[in-house]
Amino acid sequence: ANDNGDFFSHEELSKKYKTFIGKAAFVDHDNENVEKARGIILDAVYNNKGKFVELLKAVDKKAYPELARGIELGYITDTSMGCRCGYSLCSICQNKAVTEDDFCDHILRYKGSHYNGLPVFEDNRDIEFFEDSFVCTGADPKAKILERVASKGIIKSRNDIIKPNSNEIYSNNLMKKIASENNQRNVGNRINTFSDQLKNLPWS
Repeated sequence: ANDNGDFFSHEELSKKYKTFIGKAAFVDHDNENVEKARGIILDAVYNNKGKFVELLKAVDKKAYPELARGIELGYITDTSMGCRCGYSLCSICQNKAVTEDDFCDHILRYKGSHYNGLPVFEDNRDIEFFEDSFVCTGADPKAKILERVASKGIIKSRNDIIKPNSNEIYSNNLMKKIASENNQRNVGNRINTFSDQLKNLPWS
């Protein structure tokens, strides 16, 4: 389970990982408005060995240069997915919850911690991924940017670049700046932004 107390099984991920494809990339889960999309998820593959999902995301570098620069220089390293689930099971009592009103006392009071020495989490089922965000610190400490592709044929490992300053205050301030970054494309040069590409995709 991640730090939020959410668990996704190998079986569930292997069935549903492709729902990522074609969805938007945001910053800090500010995903209520598709116009705030900073990029698009081009592809998703399931890593059977590690039992996790790898995404290929494209960021609109002209529209959001600060975000692109932060990724290229290695300041931004964490990602966090957004998903809907049909129902969840309590790790302690296996109570099935479709809405928050269905939660048992374990989930309501102990989710993300322990009960009688056992970890308390929601085992999420019937999931559908609808976004992935660049964040300062993600709920899953292993959800990281693995490589950066600046252009075709140029791939940089995140370990190749040393951050000038990676303290928490600096990172938080940087993410606040990036989260509030406005689209830098002017109307006349707005050829085909991500919001144009995403408008015909399923969205709710």
